[in-house]
Amino acid sequence: MRYLVVVNGFAGSGKDTFCGYCEDYLYKKDKIAYIKHSSDFAKTILFLMDWNGEKTPETRKLLADIVAFGESTGSNLKELFGFIDRNEKLDVIFYHERNPKEIQQIVDYYRGSQEIAVFTLFVKRDVNESEKDRWGIQNFNYDIEVLNDGTLEDLEKAAKDVCDFWLKGE
Repeated sequence: MRYLVVVNGFAGSGKDTFCGYCEDYLYKKDKIAYIKHSSDFAKTILFLMDWNGEKTPETRKLLADIVAFGESTGSNLKELFGFIDRNEKLDVIFYHERNPKEIQQIVDYYRGSQEIAVFTLFVKRDVNESEKDRWGIQNFNYDIEVLNDGTLEDLEKAAKDVCDFWLKGE
């Protein structure tokens, strides 16, 4: 069984750090994990325009607008599903997605699949809850919620615990 973990959380909540810990831990367990963002294509566009990779309020908005356009055309999900099909050797794919409607479409697409199990995961950090929730990300019923209110070591332990949960299912 392969896993698709759809990850959400506010900016700065620790999503990338959490997924990085999972990726490292899974590698030690002979599993191949990959981290992919719904904004990867949007970032590619900005890099072609000599973007330095710095996330400012302006570039975050631009990235979000490009992602929103991809959502409106269905190209984001088409690209994700194609990526998963092309990369059969990946055991776990962590996919960062902000929009609960897109998350639900991913869950629905793979419902009943014998090859891909989908988990939704929310990384919560209280300090970021004041951020404007333009997507309604807190209004989704996630399978797993990780509270990132401690040290990096605490977050790494949470990542290992979540990975062990998935690995038990094999």
